[in-house]
Amino acid sequence: MKDEVTILILSRNRSWSLMQAVGSIREWTRWPYRILIRDHASDEHHRAHIRELQPETSAGSDMETEWCDKFWSCNEGRRYGLDLIETEYTVFMDDDERVSPLWLTNMMSVMLSRPNCGAVVANMIQERGQDRISGGRAFAGEYDVTALPYGSWGRVEFCAGGCTLYRTDALRATEFRPEYNAGYEDWDQTLQMTRELGMDIFTSRAVFFHTHQRDMVDYVVDRWRMTELMDAAIAIWRRWRIRTGVRVVARAMIKMNARMQDEQWDVYREVMSL
Repeated sequence: MKDEVTILILSRNRSWSLMQAVGSIREWTRWPYRILIRDHASDEHHRAHIRELQPETSAGSDMETEWCDKFWSCNEGRRYGLDLIETEYTVFMDDDERVSPLWLTNMMSVMLSRPNCGAVVANMIQERGQDRISGGRAFAGEYDVTALPYGSWGRVEFCAGGCTLYRTDALRATEFRPEYNAGYEDWDQTLQMTRELGMDIFTSRAVFFHTHQRDMVDYVVDRWRMTELMDAAIAIWRRWRIRTGVRVVARAMIKMNARMQDEQWDVYREVMSL
């Protein structure tokens, strides 16, 4: 179908959250879409939960699932998931998000009206309990975010991997590099699209509600380890000469009393001296 969008969602052992994400897509999406779930080695009870999302019907399903026995990082999972996508447009979405009314229509209206557009980003709102969808409108606290006007930031906007619509051919033209993780792969991808491919990235008034996991800090510290986050930030610095990541991760490491390697300290001192 022309202009159909594939929504790629990676998931691992968070089927309860994934069911909310898929439910919100089915409730609020009017644009033609298909959901592709890549499950990364979830436990069997989570897999059974996910199978409930895909009932067999005579009309077919709006969703398909690929079961992977290996755990993939976001960087790797999206790269390999992209090989399965045949539509002209792709959305990367996380399994701990919910969408708001007309989200995809808003994003596609920007995409189709900008001839040099490689990607369109949404507004990511951290859900704190008071955020909600009511009467067909999206609210952050008492603020109606459905009516937010979108603006064009052109080549300076940042792609957030979990809430971005891409032209699939532009996405395939970027290189997914293993040295970037925990968000830095999105930063590198943005820079590739804007600086190397000469494409523009635009904002939209689409809204995603994001529910961070309660153990997020422990997950970052234990899963990626702060030293690996710093390595990713340093890789961005060396390739693109952007020092923000080094400064942010260094502050977090100092606050968490995480030990920085000697060579990382050398780069940090270099960055702070500029």
